[in-house]
Amino acid sequence: IATIKASLSDIQGIKDILVDVSSGKTEVYYDSKKLEDMSRIERAITASGYPAKVQRIVTPEELGKERALAAAKSHYYI
Repeated sequence: IATIKASLSDIQGIKDILVDVSSGKTEVYYDSKKLEDMSRIERAITASGYPAKVQRIVTPEELGKERALAAAKSHYYI
C-alpha cells in the first residue's frame, strides 16, 4: 500500500488513493482539471513494481448515482 501511494505522491491533482490488497485494485480520486493524462497513474504504479492498467473512469455524476443506488439498496438488505 505504501509503495503504491508513494509512487503517486508527486502527481498533481490526486485527492485520495485507496488500495485494496486482497483484490489487487487501487482507486484513485483526482481532480480532472489538474490531471488529464490517466496514463501517468498507470506508468507510476507500474514503475513501482506493480503492473497497472486503468480499468474504469467514473465521473462525479456517475459516482453520485452509484452511491444513491447503494444507499437505496441498503434499506432493503441487512
